Amino acid sequence: MTNSSLEATNNDTVMIALYYWYTPIPKAELEPHKEFHEHLCETLDLNGRIRISKEGLNGVLSGKRCDLEQYSLQLQQEVQYLDICQQTASLSPLVEASPQPLESPNYPSELAKEKRYGNTLDIKYCHLRKDIDIEKQLFTYLHVKITQEVVSLNETEGAQAQTSSRSRRRKGKARKQKTLQDKHVSSNISYHNTSPHGQCQNSYKIDAEGVSIGVEGDAQSHRSDAKTRTKTNLDLDNYQPALHLTPQQWNDKLLQDAQSNGIDTSHANGDANAILIDARNIYESNIGHFAVPGIPTLLANTRKYSTIPSVLQASIPILSGKNVYMYCTGGVRCEKASVYLRALSESSEWPEGMEKPKSIYQLQGGIQKYLEQYGQRENGSEHAHELNGDQDRGEKQSDFDQGQDHQETLIKKDNSCLFAGKNFVFDNRRYDPVMGNSEIKIVGKCVMCSNPHDDYDNGNAPCENKEARCCRCRVLVLVCHDCRNKVRIWGEDIDKSMQELCRKPDLYCGGSDDKQCINEGNEVQHCELRQY
Repeated sequence: MTNSSLEATNNDTVMIALYYWYTPIPKAELEPHKEFHEHLCETLDLNGRIRISKEGLNGVLSGKRCDLEQYSLQLQQEVQYLDICQQTASLSPLVEASPQPLESPNYPSELAKEKRYGNTLDIKYCHLRKDIDIEKQLFTYLHVKITQEVVSLNETEGAQAQTSSRSRRRKGKARKQKTLQDKHVSSNISYHNTSPHGQCQNSYKIDAEGVSIGVEGDAQSHRSDAKTRTKTNLDLDNYQPALHLTPQQWNDKLLQDAQSNGIDTSHANGDANAILIDARNIYESNIGHFAVPGIPTLLANTRKYSTIPSVLQASIPILSGKNVYMYCTGGVRCEKASVYLRALSESSEWPEGMEKPKSIYQLQGGIQKYLEQYGQRENGSEHAHELNGDQDRGEKQSDFDQGQDHQETLIKKDNSCLFAGKNFVFDNRRYDPVMGNSEIKIVGKCVMCSNPHDDYDNGNAPCENKEARCCRCRVLVLVCHDCRNKVRIWGEDIDKSMQELCRKPDLYCGGSDDKQCINEGNEVQHCELRQY
């Protein structure tokens, strides 16, 4: 947006639109559809990032609320046109094409299959933070890109080669920097990120041989070639995504399962009849997550989404016979991940005789939609649903009581907020200002001193690029203000301020004694099963 446009706006009229839409786009229409977005966004003065693929759309835009809503309306009209194009392309050229509804028996079966993710636009209008200037939270450019997938569940060979090339360059640079540093520091200190998630009672590591669950060796393992386990490419075309649960349904079913477990935090894996799966990356779950007493949470602790299939494969024993609840930021990643889990449970990879998941659910609209109903604005007492206007029509409104005891609020009230902390977002806000359960103020901890800390930017605007990142993989790492000057982060050159920097150990994001970085092969052993 231009500066003149900002003069008449405030934090509530300028917003971020987060959306996805699994709607098939004919290959011949990809480029024209890209031009449609570019022209429409330029006309409406919207900036951001949009991914376009044959399977649909995924985007995040900033602008005035009224312009974002107009964009949504015109996008829906455009997709109706694309549906007709897809239908026409699927019909015989000798037959005169005419639009037909999805439920028509003559509608092309392939298109109906591609519509299995649903045919509606999932869009959320998100507030800006009040502690950062408006212009520092908005996108300053528009990038529309044609991709293979809406989200990259399957990393292509080209992408792997590109990543490998970047890795070689990064390692070469790191070796040059380390040569000088080694003269002054005998060995690097690896500060371990243990992925703290407030109020955690027990933690169960997934080891290199499969899934280890229990305390001090009280474990069961899935050991079939797990040391060399790699992601199996499954045919996902014949499987439906998990059932969507509205925020109210999500709360009701989770609390029902928690009650059936007796709210006993000693359940670990074996006795609990349900499990939560956080399908996000480690730097997202580090500052916020669902925490339901009596129901363990599987934290993938990945650096990139394409590792999720490997995580699900390694986690088969703890998913067996469970009601599985999956969630992510806005819902788009769970659509694909839940399909993969269903396909996995029907494949030869699932051990013979091991029970399949009883049910698989996903949170409709993700954490963002959930907090619109149950969350609270940061530094304010307003309920999020009261600030989103007609966006929440038809949904049951929450009456979250701040004064309740935390455990009592989580368990006894079916309208309570089960999300704790902040919702990480991939835009210039870093996190959404609508927060989770008010009884848990800070979920994250400093990776060095373990004091409560959940601000990657330490008071700075994310666009200023002052965040701490791992020296190897550049993933975000939580380091409090007091500890920040004790380590060298990615981007700080050794040859600058030599006398001071050469005495600083490198900062790494690893979560175990033998691994400095979670991206060392992206191994599944970084997964954790958390019990609250």
